[in-house]
Formats: sequence, C-alpha cells, structure tokens
Amino acid sequence: MKFLATLLVAAAAVQAHYTFPRLVIDGKSEEADWWATRKTKNADSKTGVLSATSPDIRCYSSQNAANVATVPAGSTIHYISTQQVNHPGPTQYYLAKVPEGKSASNWDGSGNVWFKIHTTKPTMDSNKQLTWPAQNEYVLTNATIPAATPDGEYLLRVEQIALHLANTPNGAQFYLACTQIKVTGGGSGTPGPLVALPGAYSSSDPGILVNLGAIQPDSYIPPGPERSRNQTEGALEVIVLEDHGLMKHYTLESTNPTDNVKRAWKLSATINKEEKLEEGKFLACDAAPLYQTTIPDDLGFRVSTLETALLNDTGKVVHYRCQQIGWGSPDTADYHWEVGATITENATGPACFFESHKDNLGAWIPRSDGIALFSFKSNAWSQTKLVQRYADGPACIYNPKPAVVEGIVRYHSTNELQALYYNLYNEEWDTKTLPQPLETLLNSPDAGEYQGNPVAAVSPSLRTLKHSPATELMAFLPSSCGGQKGWMAFQWSYMGAKGGWKLSGVILDKMREMPM
Repeated sequence: MKFLATLLVAAAAVQAHYTFPRLVIDGKSEEADWWATRKTKNADSKTGVLSATSPDIRCYSSQNAANVATVPAGSTIHYISTQQVNHPGPTQYYLAKVPEGKSASNWDGSGNVWFKIHTTKPTMDSNKQLTWPAQNEYVLTNATIPAATPDGEYLLRVEQIALHLANTPNGAQFYLACTQIKVTGGGSGTPGPLVALPGAYSSSDPGILVNLGAIQPDSYIPPGPERSRNQTEGALEVIVLEDHGLMKHYTLESTNPTDNVKRAWKLSATINKEEKLEEGKFLACDAAPLYQTTIPDDLGFRVSTLETALLNDTGKVVHYRCQQIGWGSPDTADYHWEVGATITENATGPACFFESHKDNLGAWIPRSDGIALFSFKSNAWSQTKLVQRYADGPACIYNPKPAVVEGIVRYHSTNELQALYYNLYNEEWDTKTLPQPLETLLNSPDAGEYQGNPVAAVSPSLRTLKHSPATELMAFLPSSCGGQKGWMAFQWSYMGAKGGWKLSGVILDKMREMPM
C-alpha cells in the first residue's frame, strides 16, 4: 500500500505540471505540437525551471522549430496547455525582434532584446486565496500583439510562474515556451524597455520569492520590466473643443524637426462622446491641457496614460483618462477615453495637471476663493490645500519637476499674472519672477483682452517631444499687423536654471482669435 501511495503522489505531481506546445492566433492554432513553437526540455517530464538566472529561463528549448508562424499585428494570441494550469501565478508574454542577418529559425534570443507586452495580476477568491486569470484552465490568458509592432521576424516568449512554493528560495517554477513568428501589417513603434533573459530576473525579486498567504492582490508586482506601452517618438497629441460641447482628441505622428515628411492630424477619439452623467451628457466649455503620466493603475501596473479634465458652464470639473495601449503610431494606437471622478463643482477655469513625488496625480484648479490644489489617489480626488488666494483665473503649469511645480495664475480683478513656485515636499508655495515669454504679454496694453491661459505647455518633463532637450511651451502674444489687432504664437524652450528661456521660433504669425 505504501508503494501504491508513492506512485499516486508521483502521478499527481506530474499532472500538476504542464507545457505549452501550441500557439493560437486569432482562434487558429498551430498545425501540430511544436510546429512553430520550439520544443522544450520538459516536453516529457513537464517540470518547470527553478532558477530565475538559469540560461533555460529564456526559452527552455531542446530544439528549434521547423516553421515560422505568421502573426498579424493587432491579433489576439494565447497558448494551449498540455495539462490544467492549476498553480497560482502570473502569465507574461514577451517579444524579441530577430536581428538583421538572422532568422527566427536559428536565432538564440541573446542580448538586451526582450520587451514585455502582457502580464496578469491576481484577485482574491471566496476562500481568501490569490488567484490569477485562466488559473485551472487548459489555455493561457489572451494577449494582443501591439498594433504598432514593426514588421519582421520575432521570438514570442510566454511564461507562467507557479508560486505555490515560492515562499522559499528557488521555489517558484517557471513554465515557458518560445515560438518563431513573423509579424505582418505592423506599425512604426519603438518597443522598450529591452532586457536580457537571463538577466531581467533574480531569485530574490519580490514577484518570485513571495509568500502568497501574506500579501494582498494589489501588493503583488510581477517580475521583469514594465509593459512596453510608449508612444512613437515625436508624436504630438492635442484636444480641441468643437461644436455642441464635444472635446475631440487629435494626433500627429512623427514631429521630429529632422523629419521632412508631411503628415496630417488625425481625429483619434471624442472624449465625451458616449458617456452620460446624472444630468445627462457632459458638455464641455474648456479643458485641462493633455498630460501624460506613468502613475500606477488600479492593478499596480505603471502604464502610460493621458489625462485631462473637462469643465462645463456650471463650474463642474470631471476627470477623464486614456491608457495608451499601443506604443506605436497614432494611426494604429487604441484611444479609449473613460470618464472618471468629479474633481470639483465650483471651478472658475480649467484644471492643470502635474505628477507629484508621491506617485500621485495632482491638479491646480481656479475657484472663486483662489487656486485650489487637488490630489488623486485610489480613484478619488480630494482638495489638499488652497495654493493662492484671490487668484481666480486659469492656472498653467509650465515646468513640473519631481520636487517642485512652477506655473502661472491670473487675477481677474486686476488682470495680473503671477508666477508660482510650489514645493511638493513641504507643501509650501512662493512667488517668483515671471518667465521671459510672458513679459511682453504682461506689459502689453492689449493683454487685458485675453482672459485665458497665456501659455500652453507642449512637453512638460520631456514626456512628449523626446527629441527636445527641454520643456517646450507656446506663448500667445498680442500683435498688430496692417492696423488689425491679432495674436502670434511663439515656441519657447526652457533650458534649465542656468540656460533660462530661449525663443525657439514662431508657430503662427497671425491669428484672429486665441486657440484653446
């Protein structure tokens, strides 16, 4: 009986392990096991890799596959498992582009070439146990090949990390596979960050050496780099208020000054098109300038997100967010705006965002009692401070830093502009000299005719114009041409405390009205 019991335990242990011999592309699987997926060393034993730094952590392959699978960019993929995936732990997908002169059939995937395109996070089940998507299934979770993935041959890597014994060193088990693929119909994205395997993981990473019984779902961070979700270098994005209170999102690909190719702006989304609030459709009269953040989302992932806040004619300010799913061209990126929480009900002008040192989103919003500071945490907004009393006009932040925020506020009663320096650590503010782009506006007799933001930040904290060495902004200045009053738009660059502001060029030399 003892011998029989040992056999039963051994059999159960084998059944608890698995391999992933077939890739499924938009519902169609490989023609046979190991057809384009490289056969793994555990094809018979089904045992996982125990060392996060072992060479086997890359593909665990015993031989290359004979074929290369065609995978259209934007397609949905997953893997079929030989056994039920019953161990708790994340599923992650990586891609590595095959270098020139190599092919997917013979390249070994060495070097800093791998970028993550998908990962999963846990939830708590009714038994107070952490569980992951597709756990106890015979298939792994779906992932999407980013639409902006450049055409070419790649190695596609999948891993499921079993964490049921991960509370001891080298207790985590890695079940993985690599498939030789050719991406078609892709875009011009620049994936990253790029890592090496082995090299991206260590056995002591908190996502590998972890006691699942001692953590909550939102505290688990999977190992490896962030998911690759960056924009195309040089892409510009803007929101425009059009008829009937609709705020529209336009994108322009590749604005690098060295790029002479002409490109057109494209309508990518209408921010407030579908959603309705209690009083009906939210119709905007103004909006916060677009701001790009990388604050963690609800599941703890640090992703690239566009932020804005729409203002209606009653003074209500509502937060909107758009995760940048692709890291590619605006022609292929998925722009889906979601309505968030109401920030305030009594604003006198649009909000302006910044990212604080506490990894939270912050906002300056003008109200009748002054410029109020709001903080966004756990999907809720709360007022934290009144930054400047009596300033009830628009606030424009032009130079956010990790520790301080510099911006402009207006006093409608006197039409005065004031530059503010706000310290995020001690939550104190002070006034400072106006930046050079605003001196002409402040001293102009026509300055009082314009009641909006005098400047618009284009690339705060180098988030958008990656080719730029500095923060960029547009300054709107009054001008007189041919006896007619008008406005000019100038581009200025902030070169730091030592370099100061530099005039970079004229954007528009004649405008009849101020753009938002």
